[in-house]
Amino acid sequence: MTSIRLGGDMGFLDYFKCNVEKMKERNDVKWLIRTLRNSDFEIRSSACQALIELNAIKPLVATLKSSNYSQRSEAAYALEKIGGPNVIEALMVVLRDSNEEASNWARVILGHLGGSAVEPLIAALGDPVARIRCQAAQALGTIRDSRAADHLVLTLEDPDFAVRSCAAVALGELGDPRAIEPLIIAMMDADVERMREHAACMLGELADARAVRPLLVAYLKDSSKRVRNSAFQALDKFKMAPQPPASHHDLGTRVNAVITNKIRPYLQSLGKDIVLVKFDEFETRIATICILGESDSMERISLRTVITTAIQKDAPLVKSVEYI
Repeated sequence: MTSIRLGGDMGFLDYFKCNVEKMKERNDVKWLIRTLRNSDFEIRSSACQALIELNAIKPLVATLKSSNYSQRSEAAYALEKIGGPNVIEALMVVLRDSNEEASNWARVILGHLGGSAVEPLIAALGDPVARIRCQAAQALGTIRDSRAADHLVLTLEDPDFAVRSCAAVALGELGDPRAIEPLIIAMMDADVERMREHAACMLGELADARAVRPLLVAYLKDSSKRVRNSAFQALDKFKMAPQPPASHHDLGTRVNAVITNKIRPYLQSLGKDIVLVKFDEFETRIATICILGESDSMERISLRTVITTAIQKDAPLVKSVEYI
């Protein structure tokens, strides 16, 4: 099981360490909860372990709403370690809480609790609140239990786009090929950068040929560097990711060579005209994609696919072109 606990700075309040055991013996849960804020990692660890041994589920769950990050992190770790039906039941309540920070923590912990949380999370896919349906889908994706697959497929029909996208990413985590088309839609249309990034990543993991052209579009044209990098890495799963030249000077030379030797002859063969206006980051991306024409794998995609993907109405590479 992957731990969600985070370390902290080493502190100097050593006298607290011996007090932790005393407070555990006194069942002083409030003191132990407060100690989760301590700047010393060892002190927090001791208090956390005491709370685990005391099975202090209710106060730990309440601590997920704390404004102190260390306190929330330690409480989440303790709840993960305690586990069991009582923790899951309590976390499902927090998942639906209006406090989004606490809800996010509940989702992460539930994802780490594994198969025992699957059924309650499947039920949450039908929650009237879209945010909760998203949280449930994300947690199910983390768990990767095949029991959730058919339910996530049904969630692809959810009226909320974000919920559909979360379900698609979760299906991708399960390796279900039914996720391909919804993931492509999420990567191309989602307003949230993180969602587009995750969708591209999942498409790379699934390595389905239907994703190649959309990934090329994302690599060439997405406004987010994170999404472009994710698409780049996904293409690498197909053994098609571009290998950037060593320098911009070298790239400029190769851009001109690609334009002269590949793109222009291809367009001329179709009776098309293209006029370059400037060299910028977009041209770097189109060049590195086109340079793949030197490799066998890219030839299988075909230069036509690259050009029709790259040359669009809004492309800064193009001043005028009769669109293919």
